[in-house]
Amino acid sequence: MSAINRVFRWLQYGLHGKIKNAYFLLKSIPGCIELALIRRQVLFGLGNRQLSAPKLRVSVFPNRLNKPRTLKTGLYALEKILTVLNLKTIQFSPWEEYDVVINWQDLTHNSIDTDSYINESFAYTGLRGPTIRINAKCNDISKKAIGLANKAVLGYELDIDPSKHEGFVVCKSDANATHDGSIITCPIDTNQIQQSKTYNVLIDNTDGEWAYDMRMIYMGQILDFFYLKRRPIGERFSNTNSYVEIKDTLSHFNQNEIQNLNSVCKQLRLDYGEVDVPRDRTTQKIYLVDVAKTPAGPPNGLPWSEARKAIQIMSVAFAKNLLLEKP
Repeated sequence: MSAINRVFRWLQYGLHGKIKNAYFLLKSIPGCIELALIRRQVLFGLGNRQLSAPKLRVSVFPNRLNKPRTLKTGLYALEKILTVLNLKTIQFSPWEEYDVVINWQDLTHNSIDTDSYINESFAYTGLRGPTIRINAKCNDISKKAIGLANKAVLGYELDIDPSKHEGFVVCKSDANATHDGSIITCPIDTNQIQQSKTYNVLIDNTDGEWAYDMRMIYMGQILDFFYLKRRPIGERFSNTNSYVEIKDTLSHFNQNEIQNLNSVCKQLRLDYGEVDVPRDRTTQKIYLVDVAKTPAGPPNGLPWSEARKAIQIMSVAFAKNLLLEKP
């Protein structure tokens, strides 16, 4: 190849690549500055007790988490929390020792019993097992399991018998994250009851125009803030929000209700996750109707300034409640 051709090829490919890399580098600077500022606030919130990867070995098992390119682009809330805490996750192996193992299975029923697997693995290798296991025993977040936990703690029914109930009922999949709820009229014949579905009390969480969901964060305990989501009544069971804002937990729930919600989460063996808690405007009863143990977030519809605040608060709470101190 002649010298002239080499110059032209470099201008076509080499220079273009350098310009492209420089463009992405410059584009990432605001995100890096923002992350540094959030980390500084989190460090202050932790009383300057800094967490770092060399000191705290964290594994996510059996599925992996990705480090988001920016806090705005990541999918799962935990990806952003671990990024803010500057914690890198290590691929699980029973031939290595960890301080923390996080059960990460985006499933209604876990395909692997993480706690048992860890115990058996480290019994075989003879190495020290992780002292902190997050969601390791949370194996079932089906709607039926949630209904039983509601009944056990709150003392009233979420699930109902559609062949005996008279009036409107919510019919939805027993599986998690399907967003397929519909309102049906009961009673129905027993041969119409679908085993893959669950039948719930119709909770009136509307004001005539909008439906409101309260999405609460659980990290060993219910956090001091939650997401108030608003949707048109006709889209009340969807996952697309018209508007979301952050609210103070104590402004909408009393201490007894918060304690009961903590107990429902413990009944489900949840350590970390998010839960949906609507309140019926007539009876004023609260119901825990949905659990996400691998939540995405912060939710769509929340302004970035509020999302940034939520990530910061969650990062402090995750470190304090689950990594540094057990509540």
